[in-house]
Amino acid sequence: LSPVCLGSLRRAASINAEYMGISLRYPERGGVIKITSYSFNAVLGPRADQNAVFEAGAISSMVSRVIEGFNATVISYGQTSSGKTYTMEGFTYGRTKRGIYAPRFHDMQREHYGLSLNAIHELFKQINNRPPKHEVIRTKVSFCQIYQDIPFDLLSTASKSKMIPLKIRWRNEFFVENLFTYEITTVEEAIDYLQKGIKRRVLASHQLNKASSRSHCLYTLTVERVFNNKTITSRLVLVDLAGSERMTHTGYEKAQTFKEAVKINRSLMVLRNCVDILAAGKSRVHVPYRDSTLTKLLQTSLGGNSLTLLVACVVPSDKYCSENANTLRYAARASKVYNSPAINEDPREALIRKMKKEKVPTAWPLV
Repeated sequence: LSPVCLGSLRRAASINAEYMGISLRYPERGGVIKITSYSFNAVLGPRADQNAVFEAGAISSMVSRVIEGFNATVISYGQTSSGKTYTMEGFTYGRTKRGIYAPRFHDMQREHYGLSLNAIHELFKQINNRPPKHEVIRTKVSFCQIYQDIPFDLLSTASKSKMIPLKIRWRNEFFVENLFTYEITTVEEAIDYLQKGIKRRVLASHQLNKASSRSHCLYTLTVERVFNNKTITSRLVLVDLAGSERMTHTGYEKAQTFKEAVKINRSLMVLRNCVDILAAGKSRVHVPYRDSTLTKLLQTSLGGNSLTLLVACVVPSDKYCSENANTLRYAARASKVYNSPAINEDPREALIRKMKKEKVPTAWPLV
């Protein structure tokens, strides 16, 4: 896992981008100042723009590996209101005529494009710029949200209020059953499906964020490459996690919002437990992927067959030192998790091709 840290901490932290490190300073009892340092693949300060995040995360390289047949995952992690959704999307949110907060797509500027939009543009750019070969590349998209540990299809034909809960099934890996998948051929189609899904996502307001995500969202681009009678299928999964929340800071006024926060914190706790076990590097130790829907769907991304980038976002305020310390500690642990990415070739096709290449010995004639 490759962690990238975003954000700034006024007086509470010092960022040293040259050495890819960040130091967190916060007071303890007795007036003692504790200093903890963390090292990451990249550390970006408050002046870094979206293009800097794209370059630091090496998204272009990840996209090229996806076209070759490798899986890749980008995960944004942090407490609520730390900028995870803006980092992934780049859209601004405002109040509508009905008094609710919703994303604004019409005034979107290219320099504000988040990792998801830039990854979509980069994917189709690389596909269109590939030299002429005897190959066919098909691209598909799906979009699901995990709300209160239950998966829902953000691209289903049902209305937002009538979305049907889906089930998790197992076939070589965990997947969402009956999830709508659409074939796309252009950047515009991919972005259109992304915006449709974002509009249907569950949002709520609290003291830290007027448009807080109440669900984990997984936007998946599937690439199928057919050449030399082989089919290689790979995925680029863009994950916008809901932020961890502390009740004393968010100030919930509705019981439903409180219930959502409990589910969010529990799923993130299971995610951290899985990362802690994987980072320890001990063999024959049970990893509790099955304890939450989120970790089931991210099993391949965590210690499995995937290139994974973790973007850790911190809040620019001294008030949230403990939450930022938890985020940085988790990202540091995630950097010790080693995945084993490999090209996703159909095992049956590989076996058939291998058998065809093997020479069958000539049978001796019977006398």
